[in-house]
Amino acid sequence: MLISAKLLTTKERKMINDKAGARFNLFKRIKSKLIQSPSFVVEQLSPKIGTLLGQHKLKVTASIELRTKGIVMTLKSNTDQCVWAVPYYQFYLYDRQVISIHAQGRFVNLTKDDKLAESMDFFKNLISKKIEYDIQHPHVDSI
Repeated sequence: MLISAKLLTTKERKMINDKAGARFNLFKRIKSKLIQSPSFVVEQLSPKIGTLLGQHKLKVTASIELRTKGIVMTLKSNTDQCVWAVPYYQFYLYDRQVISIHAQGRFVNLTKDDKLAESMDFFKNLISKKIEYDIQHPHVDSI
């Protein structure tokens, strides 16, 4: 689910919570610094996300928030912002020349820089949450 908005309405927040799950409680967010990522520089966006953010030539940054049933990625350009809610069962992460996040026929490629290298613990936590979810909720084709 992809929403283009600077301020989310109550209905949009409910849709995000339905897709990606509720936010972790305040105590857990303070205790674990691995729930919210820093902002990463986006190298490439899929066309559908790019059109929501306006021009492709603008600098785009992304931050990822872990949720109970998925992730919420906030993408910001100089002029626009969009929120991408991805449930774990649709989420795929590839580590190549870039960190590539795929879901719902869309993708976001994050530039590998020093900030990304420092955030590898966050990505390890993200992968462990995905594996945890997959074990608890096996895919139909893996049964």
